Amino acid sequence: MSDLSLADAIIESIVDADTLSDQSIAKLNSIFPDTLVVAALDLVDRENIIKYVTSWRQSEYEVLGSTTTYNVLLDLTTAPVPYFCSCPAFAYAVLLCRTHLMVLNGLFFLLHSSV
Repeated sequence: MSDLSLADAIIESIVDADTLSDQSIAKLNSIFPDTLVVAALDLVDRENIIKYVTSWRQSEYEVLGSTTTYNVLLDLTTAPVPYFCSCPAFAYAVLLCRTHLMVLNGLFFLLHSSV
């Protein structure tokens, strides 16, 4: 199983839950750095996410950052990377260096989709 498949499986296992348990957080910490999980949960707690659903049922998200707003797309079936974020960290770490599977916003929106 690839790292991306493992991350997807872990996230899918917690999406159906009504609340995020300690076990779910431990699962997330097994694949993502603790700082990433904490930052993502902080965005959820502060309700800094806006979810839009297009007329063709594609979900799009906005993350309200401290200085700007970022756009996030998930489930891009025709793209080599199935996620996109307009933040500089995603462009650098995922698209240019290919060193990270997902960055903060991608994880955050996968978590937020269960809320």
